[in-house]
Amino acid sequence: TTWPRDLLTSYESELGAYRISPRFVYRSGRDAEYSADLHDLIELQTRYVLRLLVERPTDVLMVHFLATDSAQHALWKQHDVDHPLYRPEQAARYGTLLREIFAHVDRAIAQIMAHGSANTNVIVMSDHGFGPLHRTLNLNNFFRAQGLLTLKSNRETRLRDWAFQHDLDLALPWKIIRRVGLGNRLGRLSRRAHTWSQRKMLTFADVDWSRTVAYAWGHFGQVYLNLQGREPHGCVAPRDYETARDRVIEVLRSLRDPLTQQPLVDDIIPREVAAHGPHRDEGPDLHVIMEGYRTVAYPLFAADARLFARRVPDDSGTHRAAGIFIACGPDVAQGRTIDGARLID
Repeated sequence: TTWPRDLLTSYESELGAYRISPRFVYRSGRDAEYSADLHDLIELQTRYVLRLLVERPTDVLMVHFLATDSAQHALWKQHDVDHPLYRPEQAARYGTLLREIFAHVDRAIAQIMAHGSANTNVIVMSDHGFGPLHRTLNLNNFFRAQGLLTLKSNRETRLRDWAFQHDLDLALPWKIIRRVGLGNRLGRLSRRAHTWSQRKMLTFADVDWSRTVAYAWGHFGQVYLNLQGREPHGCVAPRDYETARDRVIEVLRSLRDPLTQQPLVDDIIPREVAAHGPHRDEGPDLHVIMEGYRTVAYPLFAADARLFARRVPDDSGTHRAAGIFIACGPDVAQGRTIDGARLID
């Protein structure tokens, strides 16, 4: 990803191996360890930028600090008193960690700017904003209940579906066999149980695509129609696209919070509004925004058989549409307001 190829590797022995992401995935209870790794990441990136500014001067330099994104995903609950996962005793220990990450990035930006001249323009921007994440919706379960998504009728899919609906782990026989040491003696059962252990929940491989109109794939309500000519087993004819999409929109609008009976969907953005360019039609047909992104979709088929996933995600924060943009320098007009700007601008 660099030219010359050894641009970064030539500094590794002195500065450490360059990286742009955390070393491990965040888990609750490892907040301090996770935060320390993010600080190490910021420090590493800053060392490289400062060295390159001196030894490899260039007209444009950009550095991407991912630490603020990772920290907000993981640590939002520790400073947000209104978050469902907020715990005062945890906040007392970890409540300042998120601010400390931002303060560290702020100091890094100051160090970088100190190497500039009076003619240097500086832009600080994000690709999105952030806010709290409260829960995860199994959107494909909803589509199934509404008749928009259908499962295969073969025996293995029916078995997995039964276990799925009853919250059973089909990997359990394999685990028992391994534990009691019967794997070699019960070879056939062992192999079958191992197969179950590999497929202990429903996946898109269990979907009957010949009878499926729509499906969701991705955290942020990306909904795809099963369109002929685009999807591998598409069943929605191009001439029926608008009618089928209107039906899906109508079904989505009916989503209600089971406790409050309030609508879950704030907005549904069609692909022609959300995207542009020659590959626009290959992307999601609809983008569904639920509760200001406080509710997101389970990214794959479903986490369990419920409408709202039982498992609470380790992430307590997630993306928002509006990010930040700060600019200064001789080519930046002062005291002006920019309206209607897009990320691509």
